[in-house]
Amino acid sequence: MKLAAIVSIAAAGGIAGGVVWWIRPPGPARTHAVATPPASPPGATGAADALTRVSRLAGREDPAAVSELIELYGKLASVPSSLDARKLAFRSLLAQPNVVVGLQAALAAIASDPTPRKQDPLWSFLVQEVAGLWNAVTIEHGRDLVMIEQRPKPHDVLLESLAEVPPSKLSDSQRAALAADLIDVYPQLSPEQRPAVDRALAALGGSDLIEILARRGLGESSHLQAAVQERRAQEAARAALPRAPE
Repeated sequence: MKLAAIVSIAAAGGIAGGVVWWIRPPGPARTHAVATPPASPPGATGAADALTRVSRLAGREDPAAVSELIELYGKLASVPSSLDARKLAFRSLLAQPNVVVGLQAALAAIASDPTPRKQDPLWSFLVQEVAGLWNAVTIEHGRDLVMIEQRPKPHDVLLESLAEVPPSKLSDSQRAALAADLIDVYPQLSPEQRPAVDRALAALGGSDLIEILARRGLGESSHLQAAVQERRAQEAARAALPRAPE
């Protein structure tokens, strides 16, 4: 029977104790299973890191933080799983105490992303977030800005955001001015922009708008006709309702 041999080597020079060597007979090497942590979904780590970085910058008002948020918004466009981080970055920019500064920073972020409108998963989000800025106090700034903005993507977001403003937030004169602006740009609208602007014009101008559009050379084939007809039907239905006794 083979036994393991124990060889004891005493330390020289009177040093107490010894070193024991355990010699095992030849045999197959033992293997130990190593638990492997579950793999993270593709892009999960990068998305988590991006959200952490943006969260650290959110709420800061210093120029360095604003610049970094703008840069991150553009760079993360190539990371499909980073939508939450990009939304937080954009909202943080718009939340700057100075509305003008915040909007300029947000538009710079939009311009930093080369993704075409049709492929941009955040397009509707961007339009709605910017639209939330407009009211009776800020609408004049929005109207001026859309006229001078030269960058295509920021310009289109501004235009469509103005089309989303509820008429109830504006005075009569502000509604008329916004409708006039939308009519002026109507011939240059892309097919993707027309439905939102159609609804806005019908809501802002009511049934009288069709005459204005006819004078501007917008024919009966315009998408706007359906929106105006719907508005007229709504006005007629309200007019037909019995009035409460005075």
